[in-house]
Amino acid sequence: MKSFKFQEKFEQFIHMYLDMKVGMLTVRCPYWSNKIQNGLVTVRGYEEGKGVATLIGTRLNTVVQAYARQYPSEKIDNLLIMKLAKRNKIGIDCSGLAYRIMEFLLQSDLNHGKIRNLEIIFSGGARKTNVQRITSSNYCIKVDNLLHIQIGDMIRMMGGKHVVVITDITKKEITYIHSSHRSEICGVHTGKISITNSEKDLSYQKWNEKTVNHENWGQSYFHPENGDGIYRLKVFNKEYSQSFIEKFLEKVQGKSIHIVGVTGSEGSSILRLLSKYSVTKITVHDYIDSNHIEKSYKLWHKGISVDKRNKLYKQFLTDLKQVTVRFGSEYLKDVETADIVFVPQSWRLYHERNIKLFQLNSNKVPFYSITRLYLDFSPCRVIAVTGTVGKGSTSYLIYELLKQAGEDVYLAGNDTWSIQLADQLFDLKQNAFLVLEISHRQLQDGFSRAPYIALFTNIYPNHLDEMKWDKYKNLKYSLFIHQKQDQFSVLNYDNIPVRELGKRLTSKVLYFSLLDNKLNTKDIQNIYSKIKNIKSDHYLSNILSALLIGKILNINIDQYWKDLIQLPPLPARRQLVETINGVKIIDDLKSTTPWATIAAVSLIPKTILICGGRPKGIDYSTFSREVPKYVKKIILIKSELSEILQQHLPNSIYQITNDLRSAIVNALKLSEKGDSILISPGGAFFYTDFIKGKESIRKIIISLPQEGLTG
Repeated sequence: MKSFKFQEKFEQFIHMYLDMKVGMLTVRCPYWSNKIQNGLVTVRGYEEGKGVATLIGTRLNTVVQAYARQYPSEKIDNLLIMKLAKRNKIGIDCSGLAYRIMEFLLQSDLNHGKIRNLEIIFSGGARKTNVQRITSSNYCIKVDNLLHIQIGDMIRMMGGKHVVVITDITKKEITYIHSSHRSEICGVHTGKISITNSEKDLSYQKWNEKTVNHENWGQSYFHPENGDGIYRLKVFNKEYSQSFIEKFLEKVQGKSIHIVGVTGSEGSSILRLLSKYSVTKITVHDYIDSNHIEKSYKLWHKGISVDKRNKLYKQFLTDLKQVTVRFGSEYLKDVETADIVFVPQSWRLYHERNIKLFQLNSNKVPFYSITRLYLDFSPCRVIAVTGTVGKGSTSYLIYELLKQAGEDVYLAGNDTWSIQLADQLFDLKQNAFLVLEISHRQLQDGFSRAPYIALFTNIYPNHLDEMKWDKYKNLKYSLFIHQKQDQFSVLNYDNIPVRELGKRLTSKVLYFSLLDNKLNTKDIQNIYSKIKNIKSDHYLSNILSALLIGKILNINIDQYWKDLIQLPPLPARRQLVETINGVKIIDDLKSTTPWATIAAVSLIPKTILICGGRPKGIDYSTFSREVPKYVKKIILIKSELSEILQQHLPNSIYQITNDLRSAIVNALKLSEKGDSILISPGGAFFYTDFIKGKESIRKIIISLPQEGLTG
């Protein structure tokens, strides 16, 4: 039941648009919509056609007064004012009016949520809002029962090209307001719908308004089969007054919760989340002994600054005091009592160690990865990036592009060395973006909400030691297949499996391509022609895909592409570590697939490649054929991968060493000024097998004077 005070204020607000004072006359706010061609605004109106009533009224009065001074004998009437408004591009469009009404209602007693500023929901404010966005499922629920409608509900029409807002409801009638040039009355005005059968949708009711051609407004423009219907902002619905994560944590309160791998970046962030919400009955597990807690924690958080890492570790120790701890020999003790298990993405790799987890998982005990938490419970829009090669660098480029454009943006996901954001799910704003790098392992424990934008860099047969090719593909595909019509899939046209996936999707599909620039959008075609010959530390396909996402989000990509290509690489992705006697030593440890290493050596001339690791069941025939085309020498560190490559590579192109130190030393002895030494594994577990618990690349380089190699 709406209060009299609210109704009075609301009527005063809408009448600022319905009865606009211009001189001695009263006119309705004129209609204006920016002219758009090929997705770009070609003619802009005052305040983009989205202004508040006072600004529009002031501007209109200024124009009319100037006209009156120039033509003092001419009579000023309503018709002339409307002509002057159109000539000077003054007015408001339907989504602009809807936005301003929602803005007012957020301050009223209709708002059941905590949000008071509409820009928290809609990044960029009114100027970046259209009908499809303001009625999107990301922000709205659909109201199917006429008995449940309320003031402020929006009626989406014309398949998402027009919107009206409900301003009053009785048992017999619905009153709405909108701004249109397609109705008999042009500009802002009200219309009415007589309710003849409340059990049917609006297309069965009597619409009393007429179109400009004197046809029935509802019959002409309201079509539920095209997605038309009644939509309500989630913050106006009591059911949505809590955030997704708050509802989830209330649901798990009191249940037996177990966190596996708690010293890792994923597990520690989940523990912090549960601790912040005062969740009880938590048991945490880690395979390491209790006297190695600090070492393990700091190893898995090495991607952040020392000061921040030390501060986080102190908080972690405080959190541990509040829970039951199972480390070392007690690892997974009592885990069979769990109602919910939080697991790291790598738990399936250690079958013997985690046999109890496999049993629990088969018994349908709910398992949650941190990625599932992000996808299911993030209040802001998620941009998910997946693929076999390039997902980390592309995520970074998207994050930097959005940050430079002034957006509120966060980065998380697959990089387990960096900080995770589970504990910040309370604080993320609805108008923010969360960019996630997502691997196949992070999708194995499921999710229920698909990302707003999903980007697919490429896919190749990978991790075949873990699963069959079809299962690997289907895990990646799941991010896209579960998207809805108002969400976006960004696909690499040059990768055939990714291209073919596009035919199966219901989302809005956009492609990017290096092989055929004509397949790119027009603005990206222009940028591609400028940057294709510019040297960059980033792969061109990654840059194009990031720019395409910028375009989707209405970012002026022409303004930012130069900054994007000049960004330094991420750690361990073709990152220059040191130059010794004119020889560059480059850390590319994140290239753990043959395709990533092939791409890296193709961009670095005069290279001596150091590689090794575990092959994951991958066919290395392409690697053996392509890599020798680009490198001077390959130094293989003894491993499963070296055993395979020796069978395919020419004897003259490679040599074998026992460890990373001897590989770097030998590479320097073989190098000349102007060469590069690229440490790019081409296989899995390089860090685990050759660095962890031993020497890092930097420590080896620091000690090289002892070898007489630094000159």
